[in-house]
Order: sequence, then structure tokens, then C-alpha cells
Amino acid sequence: MEINFTEPYGRLYETIEDGELKIFNFENDYGKVKNMFIKRKIPLDLENKVFFDIVTPYGYGGPVIQETSDEKKLLEGYFKAFSNYCQKNDIITEFIRFDLFENTQVRDYFYGDVTLVGKNIVRDLNLPTTKDIRKNILRNAESARKSGIKIILDETGEYIDDFLEVYYSTMKRTGAEDYYYFDKAFFEQIHDTMKDQFIYLHAVLDGKVISTALVLLGKERSFGFLAGTIGDYYSYHPEALVELTTIQWLKDKGLTKYIIGGGHKGEDGIYLHKKGYARNGDHLFYVGKKIHDPIINEKLINLRKSFGNFDTENSFFPKYRI
Repeated sequence: MEINFTEPYGRLYETIEDGELKIFNFENDYGKVKNMFIKRKIPLDLENKVFFDIVTPYGYGGPVIQETSDEKKLLEGYFKAFSNYCQKNDIITEFIRFDLFENTQVRDYFYGDVTLVGKNIVRDLNLPTTKDIRKNILRNAESARKSGIKIILDETGEYIDDFLEVYYSTMKRTGAEDYYYFDKAFFEQIHDTMKDQFIYLHAVLDGKVISTALVLLGKERSFGFLAGTIGDYYSYHPEALVELTTIQWLKDKGLTKYIIGGGHKGEDGIYLHKKGYARNGDHLFYVGKKIHDPIINEKLINLRKSFGNFDTENSFFPKYRI
């Protein structure tokens, strides 16, 4: 199992999603499936009853096959059992951010709607560090070195305050949603519960951290979790040096893939920037949507509409949370 399927990772999002981490294990004659998700109370008063929805922790997740002799028959049994579980526990909708590699079979046989969100960039760490990278990035990294920028590797969170300064300034400059303003306690939870599964890389100039990245580490894959650069230092290109150092460090650790991620909206500037570090690294990213109780779902949507300011064209799921 990679890091995004582990319980410590999932528990990071209980507070953020205002819910409780749950694990559903299924087994039949054809194998085993594990599903880790956040169960959330739906914040709408309907029929004097409490209803719930579920969502995978941020990033990648969903049901994953642990072993199987016949994946189709295994998943047929799993989907039936999990549907029954949702009905019994008043779970109205289910939202999955599918993993890029781990649970493609679940996606192929999924019992709801599967939607292509866009492309995510994955760096193949078996390649030489300078291969499949835009040449201007290599030049920028060399320029950063010549400017006197040094990289500090932080495997404990010692420089968390410096990281947060850069991270929050980046979020503010890019107009990020409130969801992505993780507080200090969130990162301290990573330090306490995910030891040896994370590393910060800080670019330092004249004693000041000017660019930084947090990378999460699994058995074979790594996940570029958060990164940022102070706007006044863009011209020094510290992020290029941070990323190339990250790639080399991960290679030296024996990891095989570095998931850099995608853009905010399709092939935007963020996506194109990330693609510079893996020009042939496109992987399709899908989400899954399942309505377990269509009647209650429709009632919740109508209730939400009654409050006003409801965009019927918004594709957000579930719609009652718009």
C-alpha cells in the first residue's frame, strides 16, 4: 500500500473535512478490498434526521484490491456489499479521487459515474535526472546555484515556521481556496504520525527560506504535496533547484515515481510548469461519483436551492454542498 492508502494519511483530513475516518474491509472467495474514506455529516436539516456523505482524503484514494483471483467477481461482491453498507448507514453520496496507479480496476468496473478531470504529471525516477526535463529548467537551476542559493533537507519539520511563511504567501498570491490553508497543527500531525514518510526541501538565500516543498514518501512512489516560492524571489528560480534536488534525492532513495500533480483548471499554467519536469509524464486523473439514495439526494438539492445563490450549471459533487 502506498502512503495515500494508510490510516495516518487519512486521519490528516478528519478536521479539514469535518468528518470521521472509516475503513471498510471486504472479503469473498475471489479476494479482498479495502476502502478508506471520510464520513461527513451533511449540514442540512431534512426530515429531522442525520444524513451523511463520504469522500476520499485529498489527493488519491478509493477502494483498492489487496488480493484477487478474479477481480470482476470480487468487485461485483464488493460494490453490492458497500451499497448495502451505505444504505444502512444513511450515506447518500460517495465521491472518490481515484489513484493514478493502484485502483484502476475499481475505476474500470465502478458502479457510478467516472469523470476524467485532466492530466497529472508523474516523473519516472528510473530516468537520469536531467532527462525528460525542459532545458530552461536545467539552466534556471544552475543560475540559482550560482546566485548562492542552497538547499536544506528537513526530515523532522525543524523549519516549519519558515515553510508556513512561504506557503501562506503563495496561497494568498494565487488566490487559493480556504480549504488549502492547512494550519500548523496539520503539519505537526504529519511530523508526529508519519515519521520517515515526508521530507521538506528548503531553498535558502542569505539565511532566508525563499522557496520550499513538502514531499510525502511511500514504498515506491512519492507525492509532491505542497510547494511555494516568495514572489520577490521568482527571478532567482529557486523552485527549479528545489525540484531537481527533490528528483535526485528520491532517486537516491530508490523510489520509482514522483507524482508532481496537475493544474487547477485543465492544462493551465501550473500544469504546464509541472510538465516541464516530466515532458512525457502525463497520466489521466479520474474521479468517481455515486448516489446511493437518489430520493434523499434530490430532496437535499431542493432544500439547498431554497437557500438561494445556487448555480445550477456548477458541476460540483454533491450538488447539495454547492
